[in-house]
Amino acid sequence: RLKQLSEKHGFDVIFVMMVSLEKMSPYPYKFVHDQMRWMAEEYGWTYVDLSESLTALPEENLKIIPNNPHLSAASHHAVAQVLEPYLTK
Repeated sequence: RLKQLSEKHGFDVIFVMMVSLEKMSPYPYKFVHDQMRWMAEEYGWTYVDLSESLTALPEENLKIIPNNPHLSAASHHAVAQVLEPYLTK
């Protein structure tokens, strides 16, 4: 349905893949990211994977506090830097 809506209304779909913050090193969900990339490409959508930019940060800087799944300010900044070129076209 999203593909139909984007074609009808003339907008681009940007599929942003977030990481699971449970365990970052080694990151166990690369296979999920690969499947989502494939799906996005099949639909002709732009695929943006945040795993590279977030796994580059020290693990202790990813979350607000340990055992909390919410991103820290540093993580939000990294996400914003990745997404900015796609959102300012």
